[in-house]
Amino acid sequence: MKITLPGINLFEEKLCDKIKIAINEEIQNLDKTLKYSLTLEFDESLIYCSESIQAFFIPDEKLPQYQRGKELYGDDKMYAILGYQLKVAEEAVESCGIIINHASIQGSPFDEINCINVRLQEQEEKDLKLDKKRKNEKSLKCNVIMPSLTGFAKNVYNAFEKFEKEMDNVLERAFNSKELYKKYKVLVGKEELYKTYLDFKSEYGDMWIDSKEHRDELLRKFHQTVKIKAGLITDEKMKSEVIKPLIIPSKTIFELNVYKRTKTGNGIHKDIGQVSLMTNGKIIKIEYCARRKNYEIIDENFDDCYIEVNDRYDNFKLVNSIRELVEMANTIFEKYDFTINQDAMDNILDFIDIKRLIKMAREV
Repeated sequence: MKITLPGINLFEEKLCDKIKIAINEEIQNLDKTLKYSLTLEFDESLIYCSESIQAFFIPDEKLPQYQRGKELYGDDKMYAILGYQLKVAEEAVESCGIIINHASIQGSPFDEINCINVRLQEQEEKDLKLDKKRKNEKSLKCNVIMPSLTGFAKNVYNAFEKFEKEMDNVLERAFNSKELYKKYKVLVGKEELYKTYLDFKSEYGDMWIDSKEHRDELLRKFHQTVKIKAGLITDEKMKSEVIKPLIIPSKTIFELNVYKRTKTGNGIHKDIGQVSLMTNGKIIKIEYCARRKNYEIIDENFDDCYIEVNDRYDNFKLVNSIRELVEMANTIFEKYDFTINQDAMDNILDFIDIKRLIKMAREV
């Protein structure tokens, strides 16, 4: 329901009385068993009338505690007036037996400066089964103050425009070419390109595009991912390789020696290399470094030697996962008659905070 009050504006001192009269005239059209939202609308140009704002009187007891006894100026006074007049309107409506659970005051572009609109909207409520105690509790009220709807819309537009510009800048950097970006923007769409960028950000960290060590590899993977979405890469094998995450370990958790077994298999020779457990905060991966060329193992053998981790893992679960990972790696070494010194791992795991290390790696 919309009730228009002509001949008055935001600075009306008898706003309460005028609203009461208007509501009582429409009371037969309102259902007192329902709850309503109240919106008080005024001409938004009034928020720039500094003389009227400064001259408006607000009783000290109606101000918030921290503003009482103080002289208010500018925006402080303007917002105080809006809050005060909203409260006046709310009390006027409720004095007529109407329940308000949401109230707002809003400046809008009006043709007539001396005009106020009072809007009452029925509120739908879910049929909740409440106990007696909760039935007697007062529901929470929400009050909103918007000095200028036009100004708000302008701010939203400016924020949207800024976000669009930031998206363009980020994607141009990711493609390293304005022309290439324009091409794929037509083929895939700006929103889908930005979603792909965010997926990379989630997978490889906030600074993936500035990674010194992996920048070229990550950008190439980004471009190939976009080509898949554009339908330019159709080979299923190539698509599966592109989609597979690039594993970038960055922090050493600990290192273990690798030994060569004796010919009988009952003993071991001195160490021939070491395995490192590395983490980037999202995965823990095994890396092997041989001390001599004849003890090397092709890296591809360890491609599947990693585990994914997240914040929900506690130290106990991480330790067990690491034991399983090392055991998996050891089965690979056994094919070459090598073995990992797992006894040393037990001593290390008793004194190391794996979760803290993973958190530090994620922050890096």
